[in-house]
Amino acid sequence: MKSYDRLLHPNQWELLILPGKLGVLLLTLWIGFSAIGYASIWAQSNREENDPGKLPVFVGILGEHPAGWKSIQFQKIERTTHYELTQDGKRTALRATADRSASGLVWEHNFNPLETPILGWDWKISGVLAKGDGAKKSGDDFPARVLVLFPYDPDTASAWDKVKFNLAKAFYGEYPPAMVITYIWANKLPKEQWATSTYTERVRLFPVESGVEHAGIWRKARRDIAVDFQAAFPNAQLPSQARLAVMVDTDNTEDQTETWFANFQLIGK
Repeated sequence: MKSYDRLLHPNQWELLILPGKLGVLLLTLWIGFSAIGYASIWAQSNREENDPGKLPVFVGILGEHPAGWKSIQFQKIERTTHYELTQDGKRTALRATADRSASGLVWEHNFNPLETPILGWDWKISGVLAKGDGAKKSGDDFPARVLVLFPYDPDTASAWDKVKFNLAKAFYGEYPPAMVITYIWANKLPKEQWATSTYTERVRLFPVESGVEHAGIWRKARRDIAVDFQAAFPNAQLPSQARLAVMVDTDNTEDQTETWFANFQLIGK
């Protein structure tokens, strides 16, 4: 079991809240989404203010974990995806090797999507996952995900959202993100068509790439977070803080894959 929405997975409640499956079920139904995984990403990274001088680059020693990025692991998922710096031609890249595993990396700095809304990156996959299907929880694995997480703001939240998020904070010690955009290299989902996570409507998926046509080839991606946010959450206002993460997971599908990320950029219009 998992989900990058294991980055928001229901089972994450089990070790932290009411005993027994009923307590898990009731809290999950009440809150409307399982917040623990994404709360992990938000809480485990450094709580720094926006720093326009910081860029989400991959630096460090080849063969080791990149500096400035923290590993995020998930309860009940024993196997973790391995991340290391590598040299691929002229690119210094982050290589992720997944073997029936799941884990992610989160950049340690916040950024302001109002000031730098353009997110660019390069990525390459070895292949898609045969059993991967974003329309099913059992197939909720992707060869590559780039996540933009937006914080919960109690000053603008509705009364009902305050109740839900305060409950999440009471059990976890940190507010989970309010909304998440996940740019994916999809297995089967149609390219450039918005989809909603099978776990929560607060997580929207956007397949920047889909299928095996470009597997093994470096592909450039460039997205306007401000435009995508309004498409994903038309009734919400773009926050002035966000956080960036990457993830490769194959635990649901029990598959293996390799993925490379490089050249992340945050650019103003």
